[in-house]
Amino acid sequence: ALIDCQENSETILKLVNGIMDISEAGAGTLALKRGVVESKLIIESVIDLYGFVAEDKKIQLISQINHPFTINGDKTRLIQAIANLVDNAIKYSSSDTSVIIQSDIEEGYGIFKVSDQGPGIAARELEKIWERLYRIDSSRSSRGLGLGLSLVKAIAVAHKGSVGAYNNAISGTTFYIKLPT
Repeated sequence: ALIDCQENSETILKLVNGIMDISEAGAGTLALKRGVVESKLIIESVIDLYGFVAEDKKIQLISQINHPFTINGDKTRLIQAIANLVDNAIKYSSSDTSVIIQSDIEEGYGIFKVSDQGPGIAARELEKIWERLYRIDSSRSSRGLGLGLSLVKAIAVAHKGSVGAYNNAISGTTFYIKLPT
């Protein structure tokens, strides 16, 4: 009973902390420890964090640095955002697939992209996924609080950036974070 109570307390604490971060970002008060951040180092850090998780599920993590970039940002928060996207990609992908983490530059913006080969997301839900506590019907049976993607958005907005997602041509979804360089 005590172990269950402790687990429930930890879940509630994560929920409250996530909501606080999102609320602070929405109010423009999310504290960022800014410094020069290289996109390549962000991707390498996330791959180090999730390498074993992906390996256990027989998913290959692929780093694709098309165009590296640097920004004035909070390294820890950016790792948190990309890690959340990678965690979701691994969670919803089947074994023997890959998750690609990209760095690119488009129209003067640095772009992080995370692409999976999962089932994709219904077009009507692509905009809703960024809302606080929103969960796609098909994901309601899996673990999660429905805060991850809204926290990703909050971190991007705190960096004066934006987020988006689209379904890939064959299978899966690509999520992106667009940041001013």
